[in-house]
Amino acid sequence: ALTREKTFYLLQRAFQKKLRSYAAVLERKLPGTVGGGPNAAYRIPPGEEVTICHVIDTCEYCADTVEALEDLIRDKIGDKYKEKIDMGEEQGAFQDVTAKSIRVLVSGLE
Repeated sequence: ALTREKTFYLLQRAFQKKLRSYAAVLERKLPGTVGGGPNAAYRIPPGEEVTICHVIDTCEYCADTVEALEDLIRDKIGDKYKEKIDMGEEQGAFQDVTAKSIRVLVSGLE
């Protein structure tokens, strides 16, 4: 049975794991660098600008949704587990992919 205590907490942990995995999947959709070092550039294959824009949109949506999900879980879960609910790392993962995607898009279009 789904309870508002440990079972709900474990469900939240499963969400965390899958959200981090999904952020990694989205990051792998981005093209690799051309060259190396801190000034590495990206070569965007023709038509892939759209894919990068989709990654940006998806990551922004997921970051917002993760924040809402965290608030919802914190409101519903038992008091014993409220302090353990933190999905900041997962939200940050999507924000990091968004930032990288924008760098890729800008670098690739220069």
